[in-house]
Amino acid sequence: MATSQTQASQVAIIRKTLSELPAPSDYTPVAEAIGRSTELGEIEITSTLNGLISMPQSTTVFANPPLHTAKVDCNGTNIELKIRSFSIRGLVSESEIVAGNITPSHLIFVGLFGRPPQRTNLIDEELLLQSLIDKKFYQIVHTKQHGISGIKPISLHVAEFMKAFSQAGPEIAIQHIAMLHKAEYSEKRRQPRGFDDQRNNGYFLIRKIHVHMMNVAVGGMSTYMRYLLNDSPNLSKQDLADETCNFIEQHKKEGKTAFETCYSLLLGRKANNVETKILERMGIIQTHHGSAASNMIARYMSTLHAVTISDFFSAAQMILDGKRHFGAIHDMTAFIKELEKNHPIVGYIEDPLDKKDLDGWQRLRQQTDLPLIMHGTPLGGVQELIYGLADMYMIGGSLEDTMAAGWACGKANIQVLLQFEGGTLGKAMAMHMASVLPTHTAHSINLDDQYAEDYTTATIPVVDGASPVPNGPGLGFEVDEEELARLAAQTIIEKPPHVGILHMPGGHTYYGPSYISPTRITGHQEGVDRGFRSEIWEDDGSSEFAKIHDRAKKEGVFRAD
Repeated sequence: MATSQTQASQVAIIRKTLSELPAPSDYTPVAEAIGRSTELGEIEITSTLNGLISMPQSTTVFANPPLHTAKVDCNGTNIELKIRSFSIRGLVSESEIVAGNITPSHLIFVGLFGRPPQRTNLIDEELLLQSLIDKKFYQIVHTKQHGISGIKPISLHVAEFMKAFSQAGPEIAIQHIAMLHKAEYSEKRRQPRGFDDQRNNGYFLIRKIHVHMMNVAVGGMSTYMRYLLNDSPNLSKQDLADETCNFIEQHKKEGKTAFETCYSLLLGRKANNVETKILERMGIIQTHHGSAASNMIARYMSTLHAVTISDFFSAAQMILDGKRHFGAIHDMTAFIKELEKNHPIVGYIEDPLDKKDLDGWQRLRQQTDLPLIMHGTPLGGVQELIYGLADMYMIGGSLEDTMAAGWACGKANIQVLLQFEGGTLGKAMAMHMASVLPTHTAHSINLDDQYAEDYTTATIPVVDGASPVPNGPGLGFEVDEEELARLAAQTIIEKPPHVGILHMPGGHTYYGPSYISPTRITGHQEGVDRGFRSEIWEDDGSSEFAKIHDRAKKEGVFRAD
């Protein structure tokens, strides 16, 4: 009876611990600075600061406290130097990490819950968290999942991917498996996972640790498989999976933690004690320096699937549940929940957040089954794929850029959507490009039906929502030479003299030669701000218009005095 009561008490304590959320901090220097700069009408300063506001709130973090002092004689003048370091939530200092006094699970616990782990007669909280992480990692290695070739262990799906792309980095393998998992979830549940604030916080934490450890396991296995293939290129998929699983199982039998096993996977061989300590210390320091408190578990686990030591400093962040963050994503939750619940016609969401809010995109993508489309690739294409920001990327521009971005997404098994506006020839070109891009399986935006006149002898039909790829010579369509000559002879209609005007919420007004983009002025997407108003001022013959028009032609966009 006593044993039963003890176990029940332990379960209750575990549930309570995992459901704990740290209190939000009242330390908001960026928000306060934005408020003050807005009051003063300093739009440029506000714009710069807005690039930082989407970062997760550092909950009760005391950054850079002076820990040491040193007196220095500077040409007869004594100067006291204050040497600063980091302190996470005022509880974990950098010096403790360097001294080897902090374990990964201790640091993660402090980051998640804002307090040190406790040890009682009933439970050791640090050991609990480490055990949960280990359990999830070793379970995932053998977890079965749907894939393109059927239901198989995740290890075999990774092996199939690595056989096809033997030099792919772990971040690409992670993206591939994550997409399979998301597709399986949607098919199995038949309804959006979405936002459900009624679910227990502890459920969220366990679920997200599961997600993290899946990424860690996939990244580690893919890295180890790459080593195997470099030595034995002819290894079969099954042998590749078996050798990797045997390697992991041996570590498990020896009592290795998930972290220790991953260090060996990264090295392609069993890590010795010295290497383990070095890699562990580097992982903790990376977490410590890059951390925003509650995102600590994400950052630490992200370091575990780096290929080389240098990659520890550029490892992509994994996401942690939005409830444990204090970022811009909260502005979207109610809206997305409404779309998921009551508007089944919605198939995609394009650009839901500021494109600089990388963490927000990651978290939002994990929390909704509605596919997210990012318009363009502001980081160049590859980085977006590494960070896992969207389910689909809208690409366009030059032929070279479009094909480069399209093939990069194809390598990562990420869907693309081609936006290539123009008449019939423009659509024909887009269709030819789309037909050779391996993951262009979405719709295409062409706008060829918006032209009242065109210069081809035929148009591209739309039948049952699709158009056939032209198969004639060249782009597949003949040009009507007479119509082309007629259109070319038309006089271009000149725009009447005008001035663009942008009224900002703070009361300032901007003038320019034409329409003024709020994004250009503020540095972020239009939807981030509320209260701006645009208009076009056509020549009204007034001297005031002439003065503003002349100045805009000379200076470009300027702010009114």
